[in-house]
Amino acid sequence: MKRLKIVFLVQVIIALTVVLLVSSFINYGSVKKNLLSELQSSVENTTQRMMISLPKAVWDFDLDSAKVSISAELKLPEIAAIRLADTEGTSLLFLTYQAVDGDKKQVLEVTDESQFLVENSLTENLVFVEYGEENSVGKVTVFYDTSPLDAKLQDMVKTSAIELIVLDLIISIVIISVLSITVIRPIAQLTEVIKDLASGDGDLTNKLAPAKYLEFADITEGINHFTESLRVMVKDVNESSEALGDKAQANGRTAQSN
Repeated sequence: MKRLKIVFLVQVIIALTVVLLVSSFINYGSVKKNLLSELQSSVENTTQRMMISLPKAVWDFDLDSAKVSISAELKLPEIAAIRLADTEGTSLLFLTYQAVDGDKKQVLEVTDESQFLVENSLTENLVFVEYGEENSVGKVTVFYDTSPLDAKLQDMVKTSAIELIVLDLIISIVIISVLSITVIRPIAQLTEVIKDLASGDGDLTNKLAPAKYLEFADITEGINHFTESLRVMVKDVNESSEALGDKAQANGRTAQSN
């Protein structure tokens, strides 16, 4: 036989878990969208700054100044690398900001371009204006890193999982306590009364106290009515037995006198 408390608890935990999972999923999607938007905005801002600071350096072929400008942007955690190319697409500078042998991070020349994905980049043309004339001097490509975003999302998933477990435990304890007081205890009392009646040792003069909860009122009244009817029936039977006994004794005495 299944216990009501266990069945009810399992059902509540399942329902609660489903609700929290749906809520976490919706929140995850919203946070991910916001983080992607912030990342895209940061990359666009970096690209805009490169479009302002690099054209003159490229026009003057001052790659040292260009490297200084690029190095400043590479210190942003979301910027993975920046590539500066001429009008023919030849790389003039391709720099990244990485740690060397576990030491402090340094600005390095990229030797393996395949490690940076084109889909994780933003490319814009560089135009230098001189005497009102626009001159195309090349292109700048900003590669961005999604690992900080992924790390934040993973932390969020872990936090949500911990919150889900803690909430399930807290609510389970509360439900067990409340259920024991409001449901299980009254049912146990009714069960004891019924067991006493079934054993034949029950006191039919005792009545159950009025139920505190409407759901148990009909049951309590029904048991009280049943015990009252049974008490009256037993009383009638006892009185009839006594009457028959008295009559039998009277008949016995009459027979003896004859």
